[in-house]
Amino acid sequence: MNPEIEVEKETIESLLKQNIELQKQTVDLLIRQEKRAQRSFWFRIVWYTILLGLPFILIPYMIASITTSIGLPSDGTSSGITDAFKNAQEVLKMLQNQ
Repeated sequence: MNPEIEVEKETIESLLKQNIELQKQTVDLLIRQEKRAQRSFWFRIVWYTILLGLPFILIPYMIASITTSIGLPSDGTSSGITDAFKNAQEVLKMLQNQ
């Protein structure tokens, strides 16, 4: 055979081997990228669930502690409002007497 054809054949074979290796690397990169995207998706779902759900969990406790500190019962009955008003009046009387 012609030596030029042999050289071209060897060149083509080496280029094909390089192409196959590059394809394998590309597939590996795509697989890693897909896994990373899935982890990122689920992390965002959990993160936003925490960010949006946390206030719904904490606000009732905060309101309960505030209402009990001003003298309202935590069950939200209307008699508690009058008790709080009476407590506020007593505090004001105490402050005036000082």
